[in-house]
Amino acid sequence: MQNPHDQAQAVLSEWAQRFNAGEIEPLAALYAYDALLLGTSSPELYVGQQSLERYFRLNAQVTIGRFEVRSMAAGMLLCAGF
Repeated sequence: MQNPHDQAQAVLSEWAQRFNAGEIEPLAALYAYDALLLGTSSPELYVGQQSLERYFRLNAQVTIGRFEVRSMAAGMLLCAGF
């Protein structure tokens, strides 16, 4: 079993791969059905997977550099980075 950092890295890598490939629906499916997103390229608060799909269509490419992972509770990780 992977440690939390490695699990988060795997999901983040999949996220970046799907984002850069323009795979919008599978990208949004990585989020909870009722996820909230306050993105960096729009002042709108996006709520739910369909709304996130609309946000992701606004952007072109992403590169993930350094990031940190913290375990918040059983089955819940907080990832932050750039």
